[in-house]
Parts: sequence; C-alpha cells; structure tokens
Amino acid sequence: MRQPHRDVGRLALTARVCDERRMHALVLSLFLSQTAPPDAFGRGLLRQLAGTCEPVAESPLTVKVAAYEQRDAGSVRVWKAWPIGRCWPPRGRPFQLIADALEVARLEDGPLGAEVTVPPVDASRTAFTTLTTVPFPPAVEATTMPAYSVKTIRSVFTRVYRKPTATLDGVSAQLVYDTVMKARVRTEVDLWLKVLGATKPQQRKTLGRAYAEAAKQPGFESYSYLSGLSEQLLGKGAPREAYRVLGIVLRRTLDGTLGTVTTLWVQVLEDYDPELAKGARAQFMAR
Repeated sequence: MRQPHRDVGRLALTARVCDERRMHALVLSLFLSQTAPPDAFGRGLLRQLAGTCEPVAESPLTVKVAAYEQRDAGSVRVWKAWPIGRCWPPRGRPFQLIADALEVARLEDGPLGAEVTVPPVDASRTAFTTLTTVPFPPAVEATTMPAYSVKTIRSVFTRVYRKPTATLDGVSAQLVYDTVMKARVRTEVDLWLKVLGATKPQQRKTLGRAYAEAAKQPGFESYSYLSGLSEQLLGKGAPREAYRVLGIVLRRTLDGTLGTVTTLWVQVLEDYDPELAKGARAQFMAR
C-alpha cells in the first residue's frame, strides 16, 4: 500500500495487518455506521481512508486526518485537512479496523490544528463492543486458524452497514465507494471468483484441514504454503495475490462462515456496484 505524502504525516491510528487483512477490510469498510452519534464509524473510516491518499487538490472529498507535526517541544499530532481523491481502502483485521475508526471519530472534536492523542487499544475495542454488542474477538496462537461465527459476522454487519444513499460526514457513501474503493473491490472480486471457481466445496474442506495441520508444524510459513497451493490450483499464471484469498477461503471454510461471507459480498455489490454484481452473484452463490 502506498503511504501518505511524507510532508503531510500519517494517521494517529493505523489498521493492524494480519492474514485476514484485505478482503475483510474491503467488505467491512463498507459496513458504515447506523449508530449514535450519527456517522461515528463513517467519520473514523474517512479519516483512515485519508491516511492512504496522495495529495490531490481537485479532490471532491476533503476530510481531517491526524498528522504529525514538529514543534519546539518535539513531534505532536494535529488535525490537518486532507483530500481523498486518490485513496486505498485501509487494511487490517476487520474488527480492529472498526474499533480504530470509532476511536478516531470520537477524538475528532477540535478544529484543524488541534492536538490529538492516540487512544489505548482497550478503548477502541470497548467502543467496538459497545457499537456492535459483540465482544471483540480474542487473539489466537500463531499456530491456530482464526475462527469467527456466523452470528458474529452477521451481528457486526447488521449494526454498521449503510446503504449507498446514506452520507458519511456529509459525503455520499456511494461517492466514497466510487472514489476510493471501486477499483480495488473489482480486483478483489476477480481474485475471489478465480479461487472459488478452481475449487469444490469438499475439496476446500480437505485443503483447509491440511492447511490447519501444516500451520502447527515448526517453521511453518503461510505465504510459501499458500503460494504453492494457489499455483497448483490456478496454474503457473496465477495472480500473485491469489494465495491471500485462498487462505481466507480456506479459513472461512474451516469455521463454517464462507457462505455468510459470500452472501454479504453479494449484498454489498448489489447495493454499491450493480454492474459488477450481475456477473459475480451466481459465482459467489455457487461456491
């Protein structure tokens, strides 16, 4: 991911990166808020999006972002104006992404130039639980496959999803999608359909169990394992990022939530990108 321009600074909060990062971040970053105060997650999401942009003067979307600024007493964080005409969806564990975005929004109560502080992780996770009524998913050992429940995923979706006609801090949610997310979502969907099309349900279960067993071995390295497996399934011309999507598909197969995730993919696409949904729906639902 490209970093913000060095003269402008960076977000006070950055999304944590883990194996689940891009797909869940893409889907859940569209699950915008229906909460009180209004647009809390939406504002926080826009701040995080702003931290992935290059400065573009003509951008129709300009928000505030926590940036670093050198003062006599040292480095401090301040709110700065930031155009988000060229952005990338934030990456990170999906639930932490929501938690961090809520905290960014809660802290943004001053004018441009006001100093801000980074909240403790516990505070953002408490905000997540308050918003979703779902306990923040506990960490797991590196040798254990992360597992979610259908109830958890659907509960979070129901609590924070917004339709494209909604607004985020005065900006159309559809405009945010079109400006920030559309290109990457389309690339991501293409990867998902390639992986799903190259595997059958029973095959995914078998591959998932083998993946979980391999992860328990000393020296296991997921990139090498999944890259080799994706090349076997898709051929030598497999897209480089196919390994990542394959890993997500296998983990969601193992915990039984793959059908839920693909159903939510279809819902988001039908709302935000009907043209893409036409070609993707049948393939997602066939899984």
